[in-house]
Amino acid sequence: MEQQLLIMWKLSSSSSVSTAFVRAPRARTSSSHFAVAYVAWTDDEKRALGAILKDIETEHEIRVNASYFINAMDPSLESSTQLYGCLGTDSGVTNDVRTRKKCGTALARYYSPENACMIIPPVENAPPVAVMSWQGSAAAETIIQDGPTPEVPEDAEVRDIDDIVTAVSNVLSLDVRQQDLKSVWKSEHSFVNEKYGRRRKNEALSPVHRIDVANNVISSVGGH
Repeated sequence: MEQQLLIMWKLSSSSSVSTAFVRAPRARTSSSHFAVAYVAWTDDEKRALGAILKDIETEHEIRVNASYFINAMDPSLESSTQLYGCLGTDSGVTNDVRTRKKCGTALARYYSPENACMIIPPVENAPPVAVMSWQGSAAAETIIQDGPTPEVPEDAEVRDIDDIVTAVSNVLSLDVRQQDLKSVWKSEHSFVNEKYGRRRKNEALSPVHRIDVANNVISSVGGH
């Protein structure tokens, strides 16, 4: 079964940070006909950097930069997805996303509809989540199987967040009802905000986070 993924990342600018690439499972995005070809990591602190997307029709590749990665599973589980570690080998790979800057960890029983899927290889009932920084807030987007596919301009080779939001606006709910994400996503570590730094472990997620499920899309937007 082919998985679908809603890409909501900003294209990364040129950087002097060298990267290594780890092949990811084929996953079609709901934004145009791009497939995730590689997951990119920094090679110094082993921190998730983003992904390489490949147009499955033209073979064209673009690079996107993820602001956050959340491993939506209990990190104590033996079946935890191996997100990064000793790149280039099959050993020494650890699941320590929860300890890295700009990363949080959500536990396995976070809210998700059946068959939701994300970029990293999913574990049953615990698919990892990619989260971006959007207009000063943390935003997470995912789409379940057989969701609607928005139209994307053919010349959209270089995009920013506004372009992507415009392209997927027809599948995002305009009336986002406000809820406290603490009751929806139980997080071992709260989101990290660049402006405010790491939040204390026992501090609840901000009650101004909002979440909505409509048209097969989970929309979660919030700030501090």
